[in-house]
Parts: sequence; C-alpha cells; structure tokens
Amino acid sequence: MTPKTKFKMEQILRNNPLQPLMFAGDTDLELSNFIQLPADIDDRELHIPTRWHKLLELKAQNAKAYLLIENLDTVPPAKQEQFTGLLKDRRAGNYKLPANVQIVLSVADKNSISAKIRSLVLVWDVRQ
Repeated sequence: MTPKTKFKMEQILRNNPLQPLMFAGDTDLELSNFIQLPADIDDRELHIPTRWHKLLELKAQNAKAYLLIENLDTVPPAKQEQFTGLLKDRRAGNYKLPANVQIVLSVADKNSISAKIRSLVLVWDVRQ
C-alpha cells in the first residue's frame, strides 16, 4: 500500500467513526487494535455471545477498536446477509457493539457483495 493510499484510508476511518466501511480492491489493511471476524462464521456463533464478543470488549477498552470482517465477497449473498443487523444496528443478537468500535470490511470484489449489504456501508475502492 502506498503512503498516499494509507493516508487516505486512515482519513476515511477517522472521518466516519460510526459508519461501517468497506474497502474494496487490493487492500492490505494495517489496523491496530482489532479483532477479525471470518465471513463464513456460523450464524449461531455470530449472534450468541461467544469468544469474539469478549475479545472485542477487551480491545474496546482502548481509545479506538475495529471489528474487521474480511473476504465477505467469498461467501454467498444469503450468508453475507447474516451481518445485516451488525452493520445496520451495531448489534449481533443481544450484544451491542461498544461506541468506540468501528466496523471495517475488506473485500477483493465489491460486485460480489449483496445489494442489501452494500446499502449499509460506505464503499471505498482502493487502487494502488
């Protein structure tokens, strides 16, 4: 990632703290203080408080934390839409994300993302 691209990405993250962001293209995100949630996570594990919730709470004790969902474009649209509540309401079942957690999605192909998910995120095409 070029310094200019990295600067722009950091600026977008800083200027949109509550908006879920999707970085599409050749992304090599360098986030600090994050946890990664796999796109193919089981629906039950996503919505019932489990290990990822506790890890996120620990990370959120710092000034800023990120919930990173990578490769959402590699799962079918129906599976992608299990993240709708998380993106729209910042909730996974009964678990509400802490206020200082920002949701970030990293995908190679934004065209493989369902229209419903794309309507809930701010998309930025990363070009090298």
